[in-house]
Amino acid sequence: MDQKTSILNLLKTNGVMTQGALAEAIYGDKNHISYIYSTLMMLVNSGTVIKAGNYPAYYSLPETGRNISDMDLQHSGSETMIEKLSVSKNVFDKNIILYGPPGTGKTYNTARYAVAICDGLTMEEVTSMQYKEVLKRYHDLKNTEKRIAFTTFHQSYGYEEFIEGIKPKLDADDDKLGYVIENGVFKEFCERAKDTKAQSAPGFQTKEKPYVFIIDEINRGNISKIFGELITLIEETKRSGAGEAMEAILPYSGKPFSVPDNVYIIGTMNTADRSIALMDTALHRRFSFVEMMPDPEVLESLGVGTIEVNGEELDVAKLLEVINQRIEYLFDREHTIGHAFFTKLVDDPSLDTLAEIFAKNVIPLLQEYFYEDYEKIQLVLGDNSKDDEFKFILDRPVKVKDIFNGNPDVDLPEKSYVIQKEAFLKLQSYKLISKEL
Repeated sequence: MDQKTSILNLLKTNGVMTQGALAEAIYGDKNHISYIYSTLMMLVNSGTVIKAGNYPAYYSLPETGRNISDMDLQHSGSETMIEKLSVSKNVFDKNIILYGPPGTGKTYNTARYAVAICDGLTMEEVTSMQYKEVLKRYHDLKNTEKRIAFTTFHQSYGYEEFIEGIKPKLDADDDKLGYVIENGVFKEFCERAKDTKAQSAPGFQTKEKPYVFIIDEINRGNISKIFGELITLIEETKRSGAGEAMEAILPYSGKPFSVPDNVYIIGTMNTADRSIALMDTALHRRFSFVEMMPDPEVLESLGVGTIEVNGEELDVAKLLEVINQRIEYLFDREHTIGHAFFTKLVDDPSLDTLAEIFAKNVIPLLQEYFYEDYEKIQLVLGDNSKDDEFKFILDRPVKVKDIFNGNPDVDLPEKSYVIQKEAFLKLQSYKLISKEL
């Protein structure tokens, strides 16, 4: 019996079930919710199954939902819970920015947030799913249902690309050049969101489907130039349908425009590019912020917190923690190194992979952070107390007389520095970063 048939039969027999109860009935384990997630969402989106509630969510057939919309339900499972069955209410803020140092999973997690918002799930429920399942649902929502859109801000990004602008257009018949007003990505997305209502079984309140617009690197764009008058309209209280709803007359089309209440905006911000304290004040007031810092425990959960090289262990999670402690002391916490760089070890937990991570990610970031102050980089990597053969940054004394004629009357460095490639392939180079390794 296939999954779809199993789910429908269980709901027909039991009336109302949670996703965990369905997974337990089909696979014998309530934690296997990711196994049935795609099929369940397909049934919900087609109207074959209805979803209500959120803590936990309940699923039923439309005829069952019609009869129980005003009833208290007993949760089926090992624990008894009485929950009011109601339309799912999203608990996410309308405007969110995920911020933190490079490599902390900000863009990675936008997919989780988007799926949670669109499908009325909690972050705990989405995080418990396998990421490939989340990503599959994310692509369905983005490419098929068109309920997710993604863009990246940059220095040249403007109002014309985001809201609307005048674009040249060549007439195919007479080769004459004309100009047309074209919608930008955000305006087009908002208009699509306004036109869609969620399918609802009789007895349930009709609710607009949530739509999610993701802006990667939001702090790299000129916010005033890109948002224009819409910076006010994205406020939760100014959305269409809100108590203080507002609309603006757009300058090119001359038409009124407002941001729908069912549109969620998720931005990402790299704090190594710009401190959160220095970002646009107007944006700061209108978004809630979720900090995402390096988390060595993620490496532990992926099974690469410790790797083995030639029978000797290296605590990679502790290594990352030590390096970040030193960066925070010498610079600040906004320029630490994210755990995501080290997730390459999942596919190949070898010294070669670790060497590649250090050579291509860690060292370049440290060079950028410390403006090529190699003495501080040596302190971060423990090179100041290593034998030369294990130093990532090898220092050599500078003999002025061998370089210049005479006695130049300028301040000259006492040392020169070189990146020692051979050290990257020696386990001791990493273990000697700290006594704790």
